[in-house]
Amino acid sequence: VDMILKVAWRNIWRNRTRSLVIIIAIALGLWAGVFASAFVVGMMHEKIESIIRLEMSDFQVHHKEYRDERDVRMTIEGGNELIDEIRKEEGVIGVSGRLLSNAMIGSASQNGAITVVGVNPTEESQVSSIDQYLDTGAYFEGIKRNPILISQRLAEKYNLKLRSKAVITVQDIDREITAAAFRVVGIFNTRNGPFDDGRVYVRKSDLDKLTKTGGEIHEIATLLRNHDQSEILASKYQESNPNLEVMPWMDLATGMRMMVQMMDTYTYYIVGII
Repeated sequence: VDMILKVAWRNIWRNRTRSLVIIIAIALGLWAGVFASAFVVGMMHEKIESIIRLEMSDFQVHHKEYRDERDVRMTIEGGNELIDEIRKEEGVIGVSGRLLSNAMIGSASQNGAITVVGVNPTEESQVSSIDQYLDTGAYFEGIKRNPILISQRLAEKYNLKLRSKAVITVQDIDREITAAAFRVVGIFNTRNGPFDDGRVYVRKSDLDKLTKTGGEIHEIATLLRNHDQSEILASKYQESNPNLEVMPWMDLATGMRMMVQMMDTYTYYIVGII
């Protein structure tokens, strides 16, 4: 073995120029591959963090058929007690119980479809970063009766500004159509077009009066210190609540699990080829 190594070492330096070119090429190639992989992975992690903090949270709980049917009557049985249970878990930053409703939003200029998200402002700020994207106005402060948060895109589309009136029309649990006027308390801009176009935020108590849901909730969103624990906790609560649907963020976002797996594979292949 020693003899082979000595011969190999002498052979490398028999043509110094050739050997140095190959060594430098390999070193630069590996550096470029690792740098490109790290750059892509960093972008991916930033995107994942944004999705978790703004849209999905680490895991969500729903009625087993709610995400397919979007029926206002499909609330989470024992949802408020489940929130208290989840909140006691180690590593939980916050838990938010949300009331959701497909609705129509109307202004003096036009009407359109929207998803209304009813939240407890304090709980929601622990789970979602929506309060950090406010361009103008305040986070549910300054208007006592029926405040509403809308996006900059919706404000432009419906010609709304701070303290403008927007009429929200929903269907209650008795399938009756009901409506109420809300005042714009804040305007946010996440620079995520589909997200900004698709939802508005109101206080859960205000939406509860419209839908007559009696304090029940449609969605429990949980944020964790370690995102890697999301699947473990989701599986735990799915097993203990088979009548509900408990899903981690990778399964809530369409194609997200596949994208994460593909990025890991991409990194190995690129560095391996180099």
